[in-house]
Amino acid sequence: MNPARLTIPPSIPADAALLHGAVELLGTIEELPSDATGVLGFGSYGKVLVESRSICWAVALGMEQRLTELLRHQRNPPLPREFVDDLFRECKRTGRHLGETLLASGEISEAGLRTALFRHTTEAIAHIARSGAKCEGFVPHAQAGYDARFVFTPPEVLASIGGRCDRALAAAARVHLDVRLVPDSQGLAFIRDARMSTPVIVAVGAQTDLRVAHLLDLASWASSLFDVADLFDPGVRFVTGTWRSSNAVVAWRDGETYYAARCASRAAATILAARLDEARSPT
Repeated sequence: MNPARLTIPPSIPADAALLHGAVELLGTIEELPSDATGVLGFGSYGKVLVESRSICWAVALGMEQRLTELLRHQRNPPLPREFVDDLFRECKRTGRHLGETLLASGEISEAGLRTALFRHTTEAIAHIARSGAKCEGFVPHAQAGYDARFVFTPPEVLASIGGRCDRALAAAARVHLDVRLVPDSQGLAFIRDARMSTPVIVAVGAQTDLRVAHLLDLASWASSLFDVADLFDPGVRFVTGTWRSSNAVVAWRDGETYYAARCASRAAATILAARLDEARSPT
């Protein structure tokens, strides 16, 4: 069984308030100095541990047992609760990192651990964002060097939260980006929802390093480009243009999902457009 497909409550549905709060919270992380390591506090609602603008950990009010449940369900049948609790106690006793201890146990795979940590972190940020709690400050600390396999970028988290609008669509969009993107391109997938004031980002490409605000700007730009194209030809499936004066962009749509890719060169944009044209051509 694929651990990522397990459904484990609770789950916060995506709505305008959640997405607005998430964008604000993630934007705060991206505004920190590039070498900052420490904790963003949100009062009693939770905290987010960050390093170099990446998210290492997050916890929210009422989620004390959530990680235990997520870790248990990385196996089928689930791991005994006592086993996971014993590992937590061992980490506290020895000072060893939780991830290192879990992997050493042989009961949880690297992929399973990453899935559990990412889901816990995303849910915690969603809880904090949905609460409307404001950041009360940043407390730096000296500890650094978190395992890069288990830290997450703000765009990853934003896409995961947006993907709650339609989890199946978001999963398909991630696969689509993996297949379609070419070297020297960074892409995202989004949907247009009349209940939301901006496009809802549901997936980002593996190499995307654009900030959250830029991703939203790119999605809005691509959305507007299709609105203009539809005035002349509602059947247009992909368009190209220049975003922010110097960035070649290819945007396309597949059913309800829209995609946009910023290309580092005109050559990359040309190759991507050719790949999209070839994919839609009958064989």
